[in-house]
Parts: sequence; C-alpha cells; structure tokens
Amino acid sequence: MGSLLTTVRELDRREWRAKSWRSRGGKTIGGASFNKCSLHGLLMNLLYVGKVRHKEAVFPGEHEAIIPEVLFQRVQKRLRENARTGATEGRNRHGALLRRLLYCKACGRLMLHTFTTRGNTRYRYYTCTNAVKRGRRVCPTASLPAAEIERAVVEQIRGIGDDPELLNETLRQARAQSEAAIERLASERQLVADGAKRCHGELRRLAEKGGAVPARVRLPLAENRGWHLVFYPCCLR
Repeated sequence: MGSLLTTVRELDRREWRAKSWRSRGGKTIGGASFNKCSLHGLLMNLLYVGKVRHKEAVFPGEHEAIIPEVLFQRVQKRLRENARTGATEGRNRHGALLRRLLYCKACGRLMLHTFTTRGNTRYRYYTCTNAVKRGRRVCPTASLPAAEIERAVVEQIRGIGDDPELLNETLRQARAQSEAAIERLASERQLVADGAKRCHGELRRLAEKGGAVPARVRLPLAENRGWHLVFYPCCLR
C-alpha cells in the first residue's frame, strides 16, 4: 500500500483486526482495530522471520519463519524511507505551550504538536492522536492551528490574573486540594505505621513460642482498600 495510514484504511475496509482470545474467566481480550503504532510494531516483529531479539542482539529462533526474509527486508526498507526524522515532539524544540495539555473534544484523545514547512515558512499545528494513528477521516477536528489556540489560552490565563474574585477562588480551590491531599497522605501513613506495629507484634509472638518463623508475614492494612503489608523476617535486624 506504500504507507502505514493507507494500509490501516485497507485493513479497516477488510475488517481485519488484531488477534483476540478468550480468557479462562470468559473475557474477550484483544481484537482491536489496527492503527499506525500497532501496525508498525507488527511489521517490525522479527519473530515472523524465525528470529528473536535479546536487548540489541538478534539470534536465530527455534521456530520456523512464516514470512520470507526478502519480503521482511523490503518492508523494513520502506519503513525507513517513510520514517519521519528527529522525534521533535519528544524534545519540544519548537516551544509548544500546550504540549501534553490539549485534548481533542471530539475524540477525547491527546493532541500532538506537529508542523509542516512550505518554502521558508513553518506552520505549527496540534493534531489529534486518533487522526495521526488512523487518518484524518476518523476525527472531525483532526488539527488546530497552534499559534491561535496558544494565544487564546494565554489570553484566558491573563484574564484570571485581572479578575480578583476569580483569582481568589482559584487559589482557594488549589489550597483545598492541597489540604485534602495532605490529610489523605497522613491517613495512609498512619495505616502503614499501624500495620508495621501489628507485624512486629506477630513476629515477637512467634519468636516467644519458639516456632519456626515464616519466610514472610502478610497482614492487612485496610481491608476495604485491599491493602496488605508484607514483612520478610529474614531481612529484619
């Protein structure tokens, strides 16, 4: 097909999905439709040519290949030719103010910072990851001009600073969230301390009875949360 997105569209047309299976509990696992990432991982899988990878080294496997080596290498060559260079989003070298903060309203997916170049001019966009992985046709929003959306957000933030009531309410809510977090952490700390005390008491009781000390002691911290504390007596001093 020449490209990952074109192949994804063809897979959708044929209604081909990833492998699915049913767990012992009767739950169906897998069976999702392909996107650029999952298809790319499948096309680079060395297992299909009878090889295995360990860290950076590749070794012949004990299983038979199901894809000819020549075909696999042709695919790798095409993937390298089509690959985008640099991984610029990871370094954020273009100063995207809303990187990892902006979500597509239509899809609910994170929007990535991308750009195109025409002549000497670079145009920046935020593009829905759903559109990036499966093509623009699947997302009604697809992309937004970066400069305009960043300017709108900055203006809103400046408006907060100019409104004393809104600023005070923002600070009040932030303080309330911080206090609630501190209270929750203090409660969890007390649970751990109480659990440790019970564990030490259990170990002391076992030692006084002269019986064999178990390899580990597992006591509940909070039954309603499913928390347990595990002690390994052999590690205690």
